[in-house]
Amino acid sequence: MESFINILQLFGGITIAAGYIPQIIKAVRTKSMKDFNFLYIFSIFTGISLMEIYAVYYAFKGEAIMFLVTNTICVVTSGSMLVLYLLYGKNKKLQERRSPHNE
Repeated sequence: MESFINILQLFGGITIAAGYIPQIIKAVRTKSMKDFNFLYIFSIFTGISLMEIYAVYYAFKGEAIMFLVTNTICVVTSGSMLVLYLLYGKNKKLQERRSPHNE
């Protein structure tokens, strides 16, 4: 039963992490994060980062190794979204405000 639960966690973690990839690709291509709220992205990243501390603690005890692996992937992907927002979110909004089309 424990192996089955570990497999569920592995697939669940991979599914969550993979869910970020299309948005990351879109943000890189369009150089825009205008449809995203900073608080949303920051909250998700913060929550996953706190869970990462939990995962590291249990991994050092020899438990929850798969959780550590998938959670680490989620930290990287959600962190990528945060970085992209910081790069493109504010810059895009500033460009839109300065654009002659908005006058």
